[in-house]
Formats: sequence, structure tokens, C-alpha cells
Amino acid sequence: MNQKIILFLTATLITLMNGPIVSATTLYDFKKDADSYIVSQVGQNYFNKNFEYLGDKPYPKDTPDSNLRIVQYTHKISVGDYNQDIIVTVWFNFKDGNWNVGNGYNTNVEELPNCVADNTKCMPFQITKERAIEIAKNSGAFDGADKYTVKIHFFYGNINSYVWDITTYKSALNGKTAIISLSTGSLLVPVADWQVLFAKPEYKDAVSLTNKQTQTTNNNVPIENNDVKVISSNTSLYLIISGVGLLFVLLLAVFFLKKKKN
Repeated sequence: MNQKIILFLTATLITLMNGPIVSATTLYDFKKDADSYIVSQVGQNYFNKNFEYLGDKPYPKDTPDSNLRIVQYTHKISVGDYNQDIIVTVWFNFKDGNWNVGNGYNTNVEELPNCVADNTKCMPFQITKERAIEIAKNSGAFDGADKYTVKIHFFYGNINSYVWDITTYKSALNGKTAIISLSTGSLLVPVADWQVLFAKPEYKDAVSLTNKQTQTTNNNVPIENNDVKVISSNTSLYLIISGVGLLFVLLLAVFFLKKKKN
């Protein structure tokens, strides 16, 4: 009987300990507070026009009673004819019986600048994809490259805003990167060389620089053909010499055989 009582009390205690988190998670309106936080960063009209709510979930996702939760949105960015969706994440952490914005590590939100403080960090952006490529070329980012990728992403640190990221490839293992302001077209950091130990998967789908690719192909064809001709000519000469040598050996053998009989 005592064992049953102990088990009952233990189960009750566990339920009471987990209860506040479960009930708080169930009742708390994460979307409402996440909406409010993003509006504080970009403004209500901008939020209404450019953000789409995706949902909220525990973090890690396979831990329902986690004291961390994320709310995610799609930020629909357009520059000229170029469109890209950026996933914005608002963090929540459960502390002292309440859910608060933030993850406890000084991160309230990911992939979102403060456009209220600096409106150049949100749309409309002035530098189109084509202009960014031109700027990158003039800065030497395309020197020696055979492929490239162009995308918008959030650059942290002192820049703390969306940027054009133009990555060029000399191969799948090395190349250059240009980080360009979407508002002014200035290089935010000097063009930098990069090198990796394992091939970047993006290389496979990167845009080829057609002119250079055609030139390389045209230059290679005659060389390959010349190599084939040289190999073919050397092989024929070798066969002729071998044949003459073999015939000479056979004639000598016949001569010595006849001489021995005589």
C-alpha cells in the first residue's frame, strides 16, 4: 500500500511541475506577441504587406515541453524583377512562469533588421540584381570565375541588414565573394577569396558564365584533336618499327637454320 501511495504522490508531483509549462504553452498567444515584436521593428503597414505567418513550434521541435519556442514568418522581398522569401524567426523562452520574447542568449529575432531605426534596411531597395552583378564584376569578384550565384541574405554584426551576396566559383572548392548594399550599391566588405575542403553543393546549380565556357570549349577541342593525332601517329610508327624488327629476326633465324644444315 505504501508503495502505491509513493507512486501516486510522485506522479502527482511530476504533473504539478510540468503543468505550468503545458498550460502556459497552451494558453499563450505566441502569434500576437510575435506580431507585435516584428511590427516594432518594421512598422504596421510594412508588416501587413510583406509578412506571412507560418506557425509556432517548440524548440527543439521534438521536445513538446521545451522552455524555448519559435514563431516563424515569410518575409517576401522584391527588388526589380527579383523575388526571394526570407524566413524570419521570433524566439520565446519560458522563465519565472512567463513566456518572454528572446531565447536567453541576447537573440530576440533572426533574419530581421530594425527598419524603424533605419528605413533603408527594408524595401524599397535601390540596387537591382543586374546592378549588383555589374558592381561585383567591376570589383574583381568575377576574375577567373566560371560560375556564380546571387542571393539576398541577412548579414549580422555591424552591418545587421539584408545584402546582395554574389559568390563566384573558380571551382567547386574556391572562388570569391562580394557583399553589396541593397540601398547604396557599396561594397560592405572587401571582395574576399574563399576556399573549402569539400565541394559546395551550390556549385552544381550555379549560373555558368557562357562566354568563358564557350571560349574554353573552343580552345580545348583542337588540343584534344592534336593529342589524338599525335598518339595515333606514334602508335603507327611503333607498329611499323616492331614489324620490321620482327621480320629481320625471322630472316636471321632462317639464314642460320640453312647455314646449319649445310
